[in-house]
Amino acid sequence: MAARVLDAQAGGRTGVGGAPWVDPGWFHAAEGWLLTSLEPLGYTATGPVRQLRVWELSCILRAPTARGDVYLKAIPDAPQFANEGVVMGALAGLFPEHVPVPLAVDARRRWTVLADLGEELGGEDEHGWDVPVEVREEVIRTFARMQVRAVPHVDRLRAAGCPDRGLGWLGEQAEDWLPGVDATGRLPGIDAATWLSAEEAAELRAAVPRLTAMCGELAGYAVPPSIVHGDLHLANVAEGPRGYVFFDWTDACVAHPFVDLLTVFQAGEDREVEGPVRDRLRDAYLAEWAGFEPAERLLRAWRLAEPLGALHHAVGCRSLVEHLQGPVDLHMAASTAWWLRKVLAGLRLAT
Repeated sequence: MAARVLDAQAGGRTGVGGAPWVDPGWFHAAEGWLLTSLEPLGYTATGPVRQLRVWELSCILRAPTARGDVYLKAIPDAPQFANEGVVMGALAGLFPEHVPVPLAVDARRRWTVLADLGEELGGEDEHGWDVPVEVREEVIRTFARMQVRAVPHVDRLRAAGCPDRGLGWLGEQAEDWLPGVDATGRLPGIDAATWLSAEEAAELRAAVPRLTAMCGELAGYAVPPSIVHGDLHLANVAEGPRGYVFFDWTDACVAHPFVDLLTVFQAGEDREVEGPVRDRLRDAYLAEWAGFEPAERLLRAWRLAEPLGALHHAVGCRSLVEHLQGPVDLHMAASTAWWLRKVLAGLRLAT
């Protein structure tokens, strides 16, 4: 399994700050728990446990076994994060063909153990630019079908620890945060060089009434809340024996499902899916929601969801940066402003 099967965001970066895995004795405790957990499952270690990857938001350990590599992922107790192992267990109960069942979970310490899942679709290019559009389309359709199937089970997912981040919550975030958005630019974890201009900040402040009104308008459509992955791209998808397998659920929540489509389109700060390919992927996704609204209303709902989804992701990035101890990875430090600019771009298109 490629390292990013358990943490696609890590990218080999370091700079952990005050994460729990920097504490003396942490590795020894995690190693002992991992090996003890594997014994009754029939996994026998064939070599030493090694730290594979580490950054502010996760630490990955790898243990070679006679049945393949096994991975322990540790995440911090951050407000933005779901308790990933518990949430994955609930999701695997609903979608055993599409979500891996954790081999072991320590909910208190937020440790999750997974078996090898194979290569992620994105390969070395985490957003999968070389993956045929037909494959990307089928991944999106598969995930949309999961979301549709999850609709009756959102209470179960909330009970398992998925935060509730629906449109009401999002409107409150806009009202509470954006009038004072300039203060976010002064946080230690924010990259000042890529922060908003004075004009952009003013545009966001002025947009608050419109954003809250759009939340109310989108809530009037029949598309209900469902599971949201929060970081859906091809480096978080593998091809399993029964279909595509989705992993890295640290950002999972219950929210308007359309916010997940944005991360499929966004491939970093300088590249994104555009034009006919974007329209094709969007239409493939929306088609799976045809049981809730006719096509023209689904398209209107998507146009509302585009800037609101960007706001959803901006709120998440800001929350993480606020609770990280430096030094903060440069990509993470720039992400809040990047998504806020997507809010503004979406509002201009929706005019």
